[in-house]
Amino acid sequence: DASVTQAFLKVNGLRCLVRSHEKQDHGSSVVQKGSDGRLLAVTVFSASNYPSGAGEPGGNKAGVVVVQEVASGEERSLAVINSVAWREPYMEMSHWAGPRMRPAFCELSRQANGSTKRPSARVQALQQMWLLIYCVRPALLKYFNTHDKEMRGKATLEEWISAMRACVIPDEDFPWERLARHPVQP
Repeated sequence: DASVTQAFLKVNGLRCLVRSHEKQDHGSSVVQKGSDGRLLAVTVFSASNYPSGAGEPGGNKAGVVVVQEVASGEERSLAVINSVAWREPYMEMSHWAGPRMRPAFCELSRQANGSTKRPSARVQALQQMWLLIYCVRPALLKYFNTHDKEMRGKATLEEWISAMRACVIPDEDFPWERLARHPVQP
């Protein structure tokens, strides 16, 4: 109810309630407006660039809240603006952590965690891959049981890749072929 939201905002000296990280189809959603048309409650999905295939066939859209400084006593305007989905191939994202930034970021991360040795990015990525596979193991078992007509109990590389695409990350561009040797033991 807008009247309840307006009362909450007034008691707390707020103009608008902004919720974050509930996925919205267009990046953001106006939840409530006042009778005068002012925004009272907005949901902003702030996690951009989820990979396509991870529940998002073409990537996802995200919203960003921009707060600009205004002169004292001046009314601050609020608006919701959605943008197109933004996605970079994961191999081209190294410029975000360029050569000068990467060592400084890693050092700060180590200091913050009180750790002197951190696993490499490769090790961390493989751990995340294992976690993804582990989390969908019931679906994988069902997939393999359905597709193992001869009851061999084994899968070929092609069958394993098909299972990963069907159950873990259904994206033809995801490099399961290159990753297959890591979680599989001969």
